[in-house]
Amino acid sequence: MPQVSPTPELTTQPAVVLSTYENGAWLLHNRPGLAASIAAIAWIEDGIAASESETVQEVVTLAAFHEVLAASLIDHPWFADDIAATEVEAIRNLGDIAYFSEATAGQLGATAWFMDGITDTEVKAIYNLAYIAQSSGAVAELTAGMSWFADGITDTEVKAIYTLGYIVQSSGAVAELTAGMSWFADGITDTELEAVDRLAYIAQSSGAVAQRIAEMPFLAAIEPLDVSTLNTLARLAGNKEELLQRVLAHPSLTEGVTDALTPIVTMLYGVAEANADLVDKLLTPESITIERRSIVLPLTGQVELAIVRTRPGSARTMNLLEHSVRTVEELMGEPLPNRHVAILYEDAVIGSFDGMNFGTHIALLSERAAEADYAEDSSDTGGIAHEVAHYYWSGNAGWVDEGAANFIGTVIERRIDGEEVRLVGAPCPYMRSISELDDLAPDPETDEFGCNYTLGERVFHDLYRSLDEAEFWRGVRDLYVRSQKSEEPESEYGSTRVGMEHIREVFQSDAAHMVIARWYGEAKPYDLSQLDTGPVDPGLPAINGVVDLARITMGDDDSTVTSFSAQEATDAVWCNLKYSYSASGKPQQVSLDTVGLYEDGFEFHRGKVELTAEAGYVGGTYSFYLGSGRWAPGLYWVYAYNNDRKVAEVQFEVTR
Repeated sequence: MPQVSPTPELTTQPAVVLSTYENGAWLLHNRPGLAASIAAIAWIEDGIAASESETVQEVVTLAAFHEVLAASLIDHPWFADDIAATEVEAIRNLGDIAYFSEATAGQLGATAWFMDGITDTEVKAIYNLAYIAQSSGAVAELTAGMSWFADGITDTEVKAIYTLGYIVQSSGAVAELTAGMSWFADGITDTELEAVDRLAYIAQSSGAVAQRIAEMPFLAAIEPLDVSTLNTLARLAGNKEELLQRVLAHPSLTEGVTDALTPIVTMLYGVAEANADLVDKLLTPESITIERRSIVLPLTGQVELAIVRTRPGSARTMNLLEHSVRTVEELMGEPLPNRHVAILYEDAVIGSFDGMNFGTHIALLSERAAEADYAEDSSDTGGIAHEVAHYYWSGNAGWVDEGAANFIGTVIERRIDGEEVRLVGAPCPYMRSISELDDLAPDPETDEFGCNYTLGERVFHDLYRSLDEAEFWRGVRDLYVRSQKSEEPESEYGSTRVGMEHIREVFQSDAAHMVIARWYGEAKPYDLSQLDTGPVDPGLPAINGVVDLARITMGDDDSTVTSFSAQEATDAVWCNLKYSYSASGKPQQVSLDTVGLYEDGFEFHRGKVELTAEAGYVGGTYSFYLGSGRWAPGLYWVYAYNNDRKVAEVQFEVTR
């Protein structure tokens, strides 16, 4: 903008003073009527303060170059009564717009919201429009002509104009294509704003690639899956350009990405990270099957589900996926962060994990599929529930994310058959507290990283069983909400990496603080209320028998052990039940429930045993597996129950 000439602090001769501004003398001589109208404005006529001088200069410049627009402007009530800072900014940017596109400035000046006063949101829209006009008057005019631009400006629309400005800086053609799309013209939703943002990122990497993508069929209307697809293409454009060119050149994309291909394309960045050899296979239609389902959730609204396979699978899997998605939203009490949830069953995970949530999709090894091997009434979701929970739990301390995902996954699975929520899993063999885990911060490729799952799950399970259920879930939801907010109160961006200090803040009861102290190295006692200290009643009346002995053995050695070293334990550990009976007639069976408890108060084993009594025999031995490999040092108990009556008990110790 032109430089302001020195101006007196106040004057009572505004018409004369106008001549001291750049273009002012020309205006007085060539457009005296307009100059007189400007001079007659109350806040100019009563003397121009230094703070008003900049505004006068902007008006003079506008009047010199755009007479009609200036004449319209000075008739607006907000201009005549006084000038606020936002209004000064609006006038300045209106002048910039008019310089590059008078038609756009005219459209802007005629909107009702411009005439009735300028808000902070509106001045941002005007500034962003000026930015577009500098690069493309055509795109600016197209934008100002949108019905949503004329009927009032929202924060989402301000962001859309801002992002369109970035696109036009990289490629006017892509900006025109974007502004010309029907979904852009009829009003901007949050989902559509995300699409514009991803197009802007691609355009910054390559205008030619962005133009080709902007012309593809899948962008005719914007759904959450389309945004996810754009996000994958943007990441490829920014980090794997060679792979992106390979993808775009694939025969299946001759006419571009279609709606049928979006479930595949959205997975490609994660697939390339885990197993790049799969990319071409997934893009070959005859090599894959895609199962899709659309559901509506109470808080999230419409969610698209998809399962992609390279080999046959079970119809049960989609039902388990829907159950997991519905249940996790109910438990968390917040909308699902993704409105597209897809599973890829393939060797497409990183490292030694069985599954992984890439954000764009869930990858599970094919053998994790909930296939026909599982009974139809089994609660095992094959890793689905855990990975779905990761849509809420990511970006925090590893034990928070993995512990919460494990716990919520357990709840989801138990909902299938109505079983009690309980933790059944081996303890961490390397450390006993979260403080030790935080200090070590193990790499994901190490065995120690697994303690994020075991210790993290124990924290959440211990809180769950120690607190009122409503109090527990309220705390979990508060923790999640906290994880989504920036630690800077005024910031709209970023999130908080929640850890133990945040758990302390959201769980305030004495019972919760006892749990936290227990798992954060403050030497509080474990909750051993699950230990069965009652007497053993070994009778088995159903087979007229008794459990004579319970003992622990290792490997193929039949020797009884009462303790073994964690460093030397490589063989399988078995519990042996020796029993005797007196039977006649047909073989008879008695069912036992077996439970193994570690000294931290959580189960490491749960199973069923069928003991058989046959005529001509007087007894037998049944051995069931307790585990192998790395054991956590400490005390272990194993119980056997017949109809909730303890019929056997054995204890052993694992030493360091």
